[in-house]
Amino acid sequence: MYEALRAFINSKTGLEIPDKEFKFVEAAFTPRTIKKKQFLSHEGNVCQHMVFIIKGAMR
Repeated sequence: MYEALRAFINSKTGLEIPDKEFKFVEAAFTPRTIKKKQFLSHEGNVCQHMVFIIKGAMR
């Protein structure tokens, strides 16, 4: 999971993030699997997190 995130960040910044600094990024993300037709958030809940999708799409 973290390889895709690292590649995305590197492509957007144009810089290579050193391993030591990328450990801080890894600590900020928690891998989570969402099944088909499962909701990421529910009505009435305030979203307090950002999401990085590795495979698939969401709406």
